Amino acid sequence: AEYEDGGARIRFAGEYSNFDYLREILGEDILKYIPVTANEGRMYASLGTDINDYKLYIESALSINIPGLGLQPLSDGVVFISPAGIRLSGKIMMPYEIGSVEITGVINNDGSFKLTGVAHSGIRFNADLRYDANISIELSNKGVILSGDLSLPYGIGLAQFVGEISERGIGLTVR
Repeated sequence: AEYEDGGARIRFAGEYSNFDYLREILGEDILKYIPVTANEGRMYASLGTDINDYKLYIESALSINIPGLGLQPLSDGVVFISPAGIRLSGKIMMPYEIGSVEITGVINNDGSFKLTGVAHSGIRFNADLRYDANISIELSNKGVILSGDLSLPYGIGLAQFVGEISERGIGLTVR
C-alpha cells in the first residue's frame, strides 16, 4: 500500500481470495456473460479524493459466455474498471483451428459487450479442407462475427470473407 499526502491518493496491490466485493462492483448482468471462475487473483487499485478518480485492475481466471460457442475460458484475463467504464482483455481459444486470439474490448453496465481480436492462422471446414487466413474476430453477446482474407489454393489468390460461428457451425460468405 502507498499513500501520497500531497496528491491525496491511495494505491494498493496484492492478491485476493474472496470475490464477493467484485461481484458487487460488476453486478449480475455482467457476470452472466463474464463469469469469474476463480475466487482468487491479483488486483491493483488507485483511489483519489474525487469520486471519479479511481482505477481498479483485476487479474483472474475468467470465462466468457458467447452465444454460439458457450462458456469459453479466457486466459490471462484482466478486468480494468474506471469512471470511463469496464474493459476486458485476455486470450481465448477459438474453434475450427483458428487458435488462440488475444481480445480486448468494453463491457457495458447492462452486460452487453464487444471484444475484438485478430488471428493469423487458418480455418478448418472439415478433415480435408483448411485455408490459411487473416481473421478479424468480434465477440459480443450477439455471437461471433468473422471477417478477413482467405488464401485460396492453386495460386488463385486471396478472397475476402465475412461470416459467423453459431451453434450450427461456421458459415462464411466469400466475396
